Amino acid sequence: MNADNELLINLDKLHTTELGVERIKRNLSLDTDDVVDWCKTKINSDNAVITRNGKKLVCECRQLYFNGKCI
Repeated sequence: MNADNELLINLDKLHTTELGVERIKRNLSLDTDDVVDWCKTKINSDNAVITRNGKKLVCECRQLYFNGKCI
């Protein structure tokens, strides 16, 4: 199974602990309390590139900015 398909198929199973929420918020400088939903949105976006690094799946989300606006 392709890494991106595997992650997208199981996206509804994505979860974390309360400490995980705090760590993700701190590491990504997020101001939302629903980090799992934020992550799901980023993973499911058109500009997400999903690769496998050993047992881990890595999702890179790149956005283009033009005149300070995300396009």
